[in-house]
Amino acid sequence: MVSTQVRPFDLAALIETAQEQKSLLEEKLPSLRGPRGGTTAAYQKGKKEVKHLERRIESLESLSRFTPSMRVSKNSSPTLTGIVESIGEDENSTPEVWVKWGDEEEATRSLPRELSPYEVPQPIAASDLPREPEEEVIYTWLDPNEIELAQGTQSRVAADAKAIGRYATEMMEERWDWKHDPPVIFDDGTTKRPGDGHHRINAAWLAKQQILCEVRSGTLIDAIRYSCSSNQRPSLHRTNADKRQAVEMMFATLIEEFGSLDDIPRTGRGKSRTEADWSNRRIAEHVGVSSKTVDNIYTELELNAKITHFTEGERIEVIEADNLPEEAVVGELGTVKAKDKKQGLWVDWDSREASFIHPDFVQKTDKAKPEPPAVENGIPQQQQETAPELNGKGKASAPPTSVEQETQQQAASVGLNGKGKQVLPDVPRNEAPESLSVSEEFSTTPPKPESAADLSADMKHITTTVVNNAKYFSREDLRVVIGVLVAEHGLDAIDEILEGLEKKAG
Repeated sequence: MVSTQVRPFDLAALIETAQEQKSLLEEKLPSLRGPRGGTTAAYQKGKKEVKHLERRIESLESLSRFTPSMRVSKNSSPTLTGIVESIGEDENSTPEVWVKWGDEEEATRSLPRELSPYEVPQPIAASDLPREPEEEVIYTWLDPNEIELAQGTQSRVAADAKAIGRYATEMMEERWDWKHDPPVIFDDGTTKRPGDGHHRINAAWLAKQQILCEVRSGTLIDAIRYSCSSNQRPSLHRTNADKRQAVEMMFATLIEEFGSLDDIPRTGRGKSRTEADWSNRRIAEHVGVSSKTVDNIYTELELNAKITHFTEGERIEVIEADNLPEEAVVGELGTVKAKDKKQGLWVDWDSREASFIHPDFVQKTDKAKPEPPAVENGIPQQQQETAPELNGKGKASAPPTSVEQETQQQAASVGLNGKGKQVLPDVPRNEAPESLSVSEEFSTTPPKPESAADLSADMKHITTTVVNNAKYFSREDLRVVIGVLVAEHGLDAIDEILEGLEKKAG
């Protein structure tokens, strides 16, 4: 492939266009949020597009360092030089520089990050060489009471009381080597805070001894970040909880410095290219943990930042989004019941069982939860009004005009035909015990009521029959019959009948 295949373009115009697109999208982002500032799929998509444009601008600007006919060198081999023939982009909009190296006849493709403008080295006098400013470090004896230990610079979850006691004993017995690895103290001119050595400082306080310290100039954030990296040394073993706390403290200092989790500079890939870049890998190297540990904690912090936009009791609605869970339906409603920093929002859905969902898939809504239908005698009122009882011939039964008629209707609904026989459904059933067919106690023939007393006896007879033959009825049949009996005669009367049956059975 030769340089003539590079697509010609106006570099300055492309950079200007990308910057304008980025500015317009950033202005539009706030309007893409959901009700009350919630996150929506459109907002997330817009943020990704902004980051894409930022990378494109950076990529295009990297090309501006090169011009045709410029001599360049390879970063991997500084002694190898060549002449730039052209610059451009490939079909994937990837910036590229075409260079003729040495005596080669054709130009070959390189990426901008692989090249540097070549400059003929000039001899420099040693006195002219720039010197790095040396950090002022002072070793001094401090009273432990001068050191502020209560401002959260300890990156361990808990102090080791046994280690403190052991150190204090060695100090009191003059066996302690004060000059070996003195604690590092950060002084902002007002407060002295430990970056490490918390156990040694506590031991010196317990032993009522001064302690030799390495004092540096620095703030609370400097002390915390130093503490998060210092405990990698094998003086005291770090637990997994200690490592997690150190990572969380690092993120807390970065959020304090840059404003939010999203605003932390993370443009570096692999090892950060500048001191301002704090990728997960760099944090892992700083704290001395695996990148996976930092990735997991970052994901939790990102989720926790999103669920803080929701409060318990708020109504939410599922929105269109990529990777929407299979059980979620766009437009379905629910109520936030709890929040979990690892799983998201615990939602009581209107149309299905409660479950967790990521806040990226929902937005706040003012739509109220529908009122459940009123229930009377265990039956929804709407069902009573809209589903009249059928008489077996496809017609609705007329409402009962008397207690006797209502009793007969309820008896008929569970298979009592009023003629001394029980009509069982035409499906296989267990055989009834022989005693049911010969015992007068289990007779299903109700006497004709002639008075209130006879009617009460009729209710007792029906109750007895239902209880003794319960295994032949469905749960719904039993609920209806017992519900009618309780409604007509009260729970006390039914209890009295059941107690009598229990005594007789005993």
